[in-house]
Amino acid sequence: MARKTFEEAQQTRRRILDTAIRHCVERGYDGLSLADIAQEAQVTRGAIYHHFANKQAFFLKIVEELLGRMGAAILEAAEKAPNNWQALMEGCRTFLEVSQDSAYQSIILGQAPAILGTELWNRLDQEHTTDSLNSVLMNLETEGVIAIPDSQAAAEALSGAMNQLSRWVAAGHSLRTAWKTLELLLEALLAKKNA
Repeated sequence: MARKTFEEAQQTRRRILDTAIRHCVERGYDGLSLADIAQEAQVTRGAIYHHFANKQAFFLKIVEELLGRMGAAILEAAEKAPNNWQALMEGCRTFLEVSQDSAYQSIILGQAPAILGTELWNRLDQEHTTDSLNSVLMNLETEGVIAIPDSQAAAEALSGAMNQLSRWVAAGHSLRTAWKTLELLLEALLAKKNA
């Protein structure tokens, strides 16, 4: 019985978050109404406060949820790759594709830095995407596949480039062109013997 209750609580939490994500995209943070979300998700406001302390904490959970989904999509793509180089390529390509989702564009790349502050936003982005990128780069450096002065600096540079390319594509430019450009940036990391 306890397991069913836990599963039901998780389903309720997911329903609340999915509704809140949609509201954030449509209305922005300022238009985020816990009462409206409760009504649409068919829960009480008490149920929302059971899962989330206040509006700011609620928004933070929305951001963490979307970043978590992105991290999971990247990991899934990378795990299918036959080697670390292909894992890097597939992970980066997946980021560009998945980041075109309207919720990711609006909330993660649009609202979150202003609402949470750049320091917290950078930390969250680091935890969910940049740290795994850094790990792959360190592995590739150890294998002698790439030659870089510092894996963390390279991860930060690539992360920034991908976020900007993501915005560029969302503004109506070609995803294919963005990927080809990113591919050239990645290939520039190759050690001369692998280039």
